[in-house]
Amino acid sequence: MLGQAWFADRVWTFDYPGQRLLLWPDSAAVMPADPAHAVALGFRTDSTGTRVLSFPRVRVEIDGDSIDLLFDTGATANIPAAALEKLADGLPAERATSFITSSVLNRWRERHPDWRVIDEADETVPAMVMIEVPSLSIAGFDAGPVWFTERPDRNFHEYMSSFMDRRVEGALGGSGLKYFRITVDYPRAMAWFERPDR
Repeated sequence: MLGQAWFADRVWTFDYPGQRLLLWPDSAAVMPADPAHAVALGFRTDSTGTRVLSFPRVRVEIDGDSIDLLFDTGATANIPAAALEKLADGLPAERATSFITSSVLNRWRERHPDWRVIDEADETVPAMVMIEVPSLSIAGFDAGPVWFTERPDRNFHEYMSSFMDRRVEGALGGSGLKYFRITVDYPRAMAWFERPDR
């Protein structure tokens, strides 16, 4: 796994549809022309404003709510056989996912009992479920469906948030990022999203 220190101070393109990861010499080489599809990233800084960690925070809109999430290209779930059979999507048991806290997931379930839920969906943390969110909005795009895997509140409210500039409710990973080509400029704390299919 390549961590935050490895990505820091560089400019990358995560091209999910093209199945490529690109490293660029500087921002000017790749800055997309349309600012409507740019988003600011949040990073933890010290009292002088100097960045101390490079875990990016990104904001998405789901079900009318703005939610802060870790931008997490490494988010992974390991689906047990019974849950894999219910998913019936032909994908492997170990796969990219996104994460959401139990409290937010429970709110979604109360509002939308029709949203698809898979019980006992991750061998990594017992008793966690997966929920299929029909659509999320980010950088001027709507994309979906997106599977989110449940995590206890403390995993993000207490642990992960301690490394970030503000509290996060989960992580946006490959199950949501797969629709995009995303150029992440770590030095400038910006990301540009593109939909190759649009």
